[in-house]
Amino acid sequence: MKLDQARFLLTLAILSPSAFAAMHSIQHTDAQVFDQQAVQFTLPLDARSRGNEYITSNYISMLEKRSHYALFEAKLTQLTLAKVKMADGNTYNRIMLPDGAAPNEPGKPNLTGYRQLIRIPDGVKLELSIEDVEWSEVYTDMVIDPVQLPFPDVVEEDGSRPDLNMAFMKDDAAYKVLPDSEPPLISVVDSAQVRGKSYAVISYRPIEFNPVKKTVRFAQKVRFKINYILSDDSTSMRQDKFEFDVVKKSVIDLRDHKTKSRKKADSAPLSSHKAYLTSAQKADYLIITADRFQKAVEPLAAWKRKKGYQVHVATVTDVGDTQAQIKDYIKDAYSKGTMTSYVLFVGDHEDIPGYEIVGHPYHGKAHHWHTDYEYALVDGEDRYADVVIGRLPGDTEAQVTTMVNRSLNYEQNPTDSDRYKHVLLAGQYQDRDADLVADRMFMEDLHRAADFLGPDFDFFFGQGDRFNKGYQVHTALQWDADLTKELKYDGWSYGSARVTPPSTVPQIWKDQGNGDHVQIADAINQGVGFVMHRDHGYGNGSGWADPHYTATEVNALVNGNMAPFVFSLNCSTGWFDGKDSFAESWMRNANGGAVGFTGAARVSYSGNNDLMHAAILDSLWDDYDSTWSSAIYPVSWRPAMALNRAKDRLFGHYGAEDTYAILTARFFSWFGDPELELRTERPTELTVTYPDKLEKSANAKFEVIVREGEKRLAKARVALVSASGTSHVVMTDQNGVAKFDIPVEGNMSLTVTEHNAKAYQGRIQVEGQGIQARVTENVIAEAAQWVALDGTKSLIPKGTQVRYSWQQIEGPKVRIDYADSRFAYAITPNYSSVLKFKLTITDQVGASDSAIQTITVKGVKDSNKAPIAVAKDTMSKTNQWIELDGTQSSDPDGKIVTYHWKQVSGPKAEVAYPNTRFAYTFTSNTENTLKFELTVTDNEGKSASSIATVIGRNN
Repeated sequence: MKLDQARFLLTLAILSPSAFAAMHSIQHTDAQVFDQQAVQFTLPLDARSRGNEYITSNYISMLEKRSHYALFEAKLTQLTLAKVKMADGNTYNRIMLPDGAAPNEPGKPNLTGYRQLIRIPDGVKLELSIEDVEWSEVYTDMVIDPVQLPFPDVVEEDGSRPDLNMAFMKDDAAYKVLPDSEPPLISVVDSAQVRGKSYAVISYRPIEFNPVKKTVRFAQKVRFKINYILSDDSTSMRQDKFEFDVVKKSVIDLRDHKTKSRKKADSAPLSSHKAYLTSAQKADYLIITADRFQKAVEPLAAWKRKKGYQVHVATVTDVGDTQAQIKDYIKDAYSKGTMTSYVLFVGDHEDIPGYEIVGHPYHGKAHHWHTDYEYALVDGEDRYADVVIGRLPGDTEAQVTTMVNRSLNYEQNPTDSDRYKHVLLAGQYQDRDADLVADRMFMEDLHRAADFLGPDFDFFFGQGDRFNKGYQVHTALQWDADLTKELKYDGWSYGSARVTPPSTVPQIWKDQGNGDHVQIADAINQGVGFVMHRDHGYGNGSGWADPHYTATEVNALVNGNMAPFVFSLNCSTGWFDGKDSFAESWMRNANGGAVGFTGAARVSYSGNNDLMHAAILDSLWDDYDSTWSSAIYPVSWRPAMALNRAKDRLFGHYGAEDTYAILTARFFSWFGDPELELRTERPTELTVTYPDKLEKSANAKFEVIVREGEKRLAKARVALVSASGTSHVVMTDQNGVAKFDIPVEGNMSLTVTEHNAKAYQGRIQVEGQGIQARVTENVIAEAAQWVALDGTKSLIPKGTQVRYSWQQIEGPKVRIDYADSRFAYAITPNYSSVLKFKLTITDQVGASDSAIQTITVKGVKDSNKAPIAVAKDTMSKTNQWIELDGTQSSDPDGKIVTYHWKQVSGPKAEVAYPNTRFAYTFTSNTENTLKFELTVTDNEGKSASSIATVIGRNN
C-alpha cells in the first residue's frame, strides 16, 4: 500500500525524486552528456506556504480558496545543467528539471515544465492572472539542445532497425524566436470532461530561453490567481458506476462544500424519463456486433446480465457501419440514459470499422490506420476515455465463439491451477554499438517488473526484497551482449514513474540467461497469468522481433483454458485493420492463445512505451509507481480499465496535446471482454449464505454473506437479477456482508464474483412464483412409431419467459425432433423397451425445474440377441501410439453396425478413429494405466460394452 506522504503528486503533475536522483539522472542515449552541475534555488519562507491547509504538490500548490477565486503558487527548487554533444557535431546546453516534461516538437529547444490537474465545478469559466514572479540569475552563453525524434520500437521484415539511423532534428527558425513569443509561464492549457466530471490543466513553464542573446533564466517562484464564476445550473449529476474514493492529495478541488454536497445528493440514477429510454440508453454494458455474430455473443451477454449489468446487444444493421454512426450511437447511449460503462465490439475491422486516423510519423502523412480509442471519447472534447472499450476481433462465428467461451470459462470454470501466479517476461538487452551499455530501456523495464512481481533480482536500491507480489517469474530474454562481461543500463527520464535502475546489471538477473520461442511456448503452454513483452515488434504487425515470436508460433500454442492476458508493449503487434495479424492470432487460437491482449496498432515509440509499462502495472497494483495516483480512473484488476488509467498517466507526463502521447493512447486498443478481471491466485471456491426462499413483498431486508474458506471476503460483487431483468448489485463490506433492502417481485438469480474466485451462481425462490415442469408421466406406445413428448401443462407465471429442453435419460438411443419446444417428438425402436425423457424448463434468471416422461414401447416378439463386445487389454511402451482392438466382437443373430470407443479412466488421452473396430490412442511419457470402453450396437438396436485396459511402461 502506498504511504500517504508519498502521494503528493496529482494526476497531471509529477513528484520529484530525491536530490541524489536528480543529480544522477540517466540521460537520453541520443547524445553524450557531460559537465553536469546541480543547481539549488533558495526560496524565502512564506507564512501562507508553510501554513497551507490545502493540498499541495512539489511544483504547483493552492494557497488560498475563496468563493470566486483561488490563489496558487508554482515553484522550482532544483535542476541540473549539463552539456551535450549531438549528432550535428555541436555542443549544446541541456536543462534537466526533476520529472520535467512538455509537449515539445522535435527540432525545437528542449524546454520542459510541469502540469497540474484541478477539479472544477461544472460550467465554470476560469480566468488566470499572474500576481508575482521571482526570477533566478541570468545564465549566459546558453544554447539549449533541440528535441530529437523518439526512437521507434520497430524492426522491419528484412531485419533493418530504423532506430540505428535516426535523422538529427533542429528547427533553425525556433532558435530565432524571442521569449515573448514562447508559451506563457503559467497558463490553463487544457480542460477535460470525464464521465460527467470537469477538470482543467495548469501548465508551469519555468524556463525562459532567449536564443538571440543566448541567455536563460528561471521563474523559480510564480504566484498566480484563478478567478472563476460558478454556474447556477443545478442539473442532477448522473450516477457513475466507476465512482471511487479519490486518494487524498491526488487532486486540487476548486469546488466548495455546498457544490460537493449538492452533487453528491443528486447523484441518483435518472428515473423521471426512464420509461422513454431505449434499451441502448438503459444499458451500462453495450455490445455492438456484426449481424452474423449476434447468436455467438449471446451467451456472454446473458452472463453479464446475470452479473447485474444492463446489457443491450445492437447489430451493425441497428447502428450503421460508418465510424460516425458508430460513435454517435455510443454517445447517444452514454449521454441520454444510464452512463455507459463498457462497450464491446464483436467482429473484426471489416465488420465494425475502427476509427480512421490519417498520418503517422513513421508510416507517412498519407497513411490510413485505425483505432478503437476514439470511440471511448464521448463526454467533452478532450482525450480522456469515458467508457472502457474492448473488441472480439473474429472473422468467423467459430472464432467469436472461441473468444466468448474462453472469457466465460475464465470467470465461471477457471482452470484449477496455481499457474495464475506465474508470469512470463520477454524482451531484449539491446547493445548494437557493443559498448556494454544498453541502448534502450527494454531490459530495465523487464528487470524492474520481475523484481516487483517476484523474488529479489537486485533491481531496487536498499537491503532486502522491497517488493514481492509472490509471482514465479519465467523469462525469455535475448542479450545483445556478452553475459560474461560487466553490462550497464542507460536510458532517459519519463518522469517519476521511472525508478533509476542499478548502474551495473546484477549477476542474478544476467543468470536468467538467453531465451527464445521455445521458452515462450513452454511457459505459456504450462500456464501463466499474464505475459509482458517489452522490445521491438515487426513493422508489418507479424509479431515480436526480440526474441523472434510471430503469429506462426502463437497458432501452435496448446494452453487450452489456461489463457493469459498479454501486454505487448512494442511496435505494430496490435495491428487489426486490413490484415490478420499477431494480436488476432492470440485471440482466435481455439487450442490456446490469450483471453485478452493489447499491442500497438502501428509503429510506437520508446519513452512512451516505457511509461505505459509502469502505468499498466501501477493501475493493477497501485504501488509500482508510488509517486502518483489517478483522480480520474480507479485502480482495477480489469486490464482494459487499467489501460485507460495508464493513458491518464501518459497524458500527465507528456501532456494531452503532445503528438506522441496522443498517438500512444490511440495505438493501444483492448482485445477481449473489457469487464473481465485478471486472476492473480489459484481460483477459490466461494461459500455463500443467503435466504434461498422469500415471500413476495414490497420491501425485504436481508443479507448475503460471502466466505472464502473460513475467511469472510470483502469486495465481492453480489448481483440479484429478477426474471424481468431488474438488477440489484452490492459489494460486500469488510465483514463479507452485502446488505439488501429491495422489493421482491419474483424469483431472482444470485451471482457472486471476485477476481480470484470461481463465480458462484445460485437463486432465490419466491413462494408461489416459481415455474413448474409438468409432463404426461406414463405413456404406452407402439414400436417404430412417432410419439409426442408433451410439456404444455407446465406452470409458467404470467410474464415469465422460459426455455424448454428435452433430453433422453434412459433406454435405447432414439431420435428426438423439436427438443427445444413444448412439444417434442421421438421415434420408438422396433422392439419392446422402456424410454425415459427429462423435460427441463429454465426462466430468465436461471431458475429451472424438471419432470420425467416415461414411454413403454410394445414391440413385436423380440427374438433378437444382444451383440457381444470384446475389447482386448494391452501393454505398451510410453510415448507412442497403440491400437485398441475390437475385432473379436460379434453378433449371434445379425451383424454389428456401430462401434464406439471412449476413455473411462486414467490421464486424459486422445482417441483417434473412435467409431471403428480399430481405434488408436497415444500414451504419455510417464507410466500409467488407461481404460477405454467399447460399445457395439447390432442391426436391431441392441448394444453391449466391454473394457480394454492399456498399461504404459517405460521398458
